[in-house]
Amino acid sequence: MGPTPFKWVATPSKLLSTSPKWQAINKAVRPLGIEHIAPELDDDQGTSLIFINSPTGKNLFDHIQASFTYKEVDIKLAVKYNPSAQNSAKPHPNRAKFLAHIPAWPFDEVVRSYCRDSVFVKSKRKIRKLAITILDELGVKNLIKSALAKS
Repeated sequence: MGPTPFKWVATPSKLLSTSPKWQAINKAVRPLGIEHIAPELDDDQGTSLIFINSPTGKNLFDHIQASFTYKEVDIKLAVKYNPSAQNSAKPHPNRAKFLAHIPAWPFDEVVRSYCRDSVFVKSKRKIRKLAITILDELGVKNLIKSALAKS
């Protein structure tokens, strides 16, 4: 898929590291290339790539910018490491079936039918849970957690 009118951006961008109150929400968000573009913002606490596309967006950004650290970067560099900024994700193969069943079935049944975890994901989750239980039984879970928190 190529650029879409909703994805393509042709304005300066802001790269920002969110404030502590947003860290829990954004912990998994880490634009690719942050370590190349702005390594000083790469604190493993959550980083977001923000595009300001309108005067309204600029006005909003101006009102909230004091609550976090940000750095303005060249848009070509920002999108170089973030292809999803220009290209939409490929639709899931079952998307059309999912959407077709929404009017006919109860929503929870549609979700249950089309949004199940794969065997791999289920197995990974069970193994992780078992490992945590074993570490807890051995009394080393908290030691490992505190060691990981320090690194």
